[in-house]
Amino acid sequence: MNPVPLLIFCLLLATTPAFAVSEVIPMKNEVRFNHFNHMNYTETCFQCHTEEPGRIKGFGKEWGHGNCKGCHTRMTRGPQRCSGCHKWNENAPND
Repeated sequence: MNPVPLLIFCLLLATTPAFAVSEVIPMKNEVRFNHFNHMNYTETCFQCHTEEPGRIKGFGKEWGHGNCKGCHTRMTRGPQRCSGCHKWNENAPND
């Protein structure tokens, strides 16, 4: 598969006004994901969207705990404890 069309599509999505807002996506188990912030911290869409834009194939608890926590640990940035992503506490920061 040629990644160039997919990369162009990701770049177009990332630069359109619809994606320029700080969108927090509610997920399962009280997780709130700020997509806009993560776009600013990654080099390409492919760091998370390995196959195509949109939903992440195989996303779930194992994927999130492996990839999200792993990336936060490597970058020493973002939540690394349960309450950092799972917002049981409304006053917890929304990274």
